[in-house]
Amino acid sequence: MRKYLLFLGLGFFLSMIPYGKALSSPPAFTKEDKLFSSYYITEEHATPDQYIIYFDKTKDCHGAKYCNVGTLIDNTQGNPTLYSNRNHEPITEKVILKTGIMAYFTPSHSMGDFWPPRMEWRQGSHLMQLSWSGLPPQNEKATLEKMANRISEANFQ
Repeated sequence: MRKYLLFLGLGFFLSMIPYGKALSSPPAFTKEDKLFSSYYITEEHATPDQYIIYFDKTKDCHGAKYCNVGTLIDNTQGNPTLYSNRNHEPITEKVILKTGIMAYFTPSHSMGDFWPPRMEWRQGSHLMQLSWSGLPPQNEKATLEKMANRISEANFQ
């Protein structure tokens, strides 16, 4: 799988950040975004078709749920998942990114466990899956859309 460079708003390139280096903000945000503090990045090739980037609160978290804040998954298999609630009503909504790509936003929700908000989209042969915990519910969609736009614009140009 092609390893791409994810441009961060701080001017870093993700593939150049060594393990355990703290960032002053998450991807697609600048130092002025007060909602976020420092995060640690762990990269993992989970399978030959899947590349995962974890944004964590602690250096040794490695994506564990109790200390993980966000995840970006690049997968060459699959399509976005459309979620429904327990009454079989759709909770995933369509979003068009600035690049014209159709994305799918699912708000945080509880169904047997708590699931953070997520944005998924296909870009070329890649399924991009972005999730981020701890956002105020009223800001989830706008925040993930902003991040997805930056990722989409920076990659695969």
